[in-house]
Amino acid sequence: MDQSGEHVFHFRQAQSGEMTLLLQIEGPTGKEERQELTHLQTVVEVTLLNHAGRTICHAAGSPTDGVSADNWVLRTSRGEAAFWHRGCAEIKLKRSESYTLTVRLRDVDPKTPKIKATPLFERSDNYVP
Repeated sequence: MDQSGEHVFHFRQAQSGEMTLLLQIEGPTGKEERQELTHLQTVVEVTLLNHAGRTICHAAGSPTDGVSADNWVLRTSRGEAAFWHRGCAEIKLKRSESYTLTVRLRDVDPKTPKIKATPLFERSDNYVP
């Protein structure tokens, strides 16, 4: 998350249902790291398209601490951390359909630590934002 750029992922969905896109953070996620991660000015933009090129979800904003309609919210639990955004929460995905996820990082805050964020989808009924 410390470098501007665009990352494109192609995948097939393993299950149908409502899913929430998470950007899972790798590395330490204690109180110090939470404070650091939720006060960055970096802009994270994601777009999910189906096989026909139709936009399934779009989300853009900066990390924040607390629920917001237009920012990435940091969720921490049992030593794990992930960002989520209302724009890509509770979206309907179809099993075996192919999708393209594009993640763009821009205006990277110089205070951004060297961390890796991995996109993943979690069933919305397992995750209550």
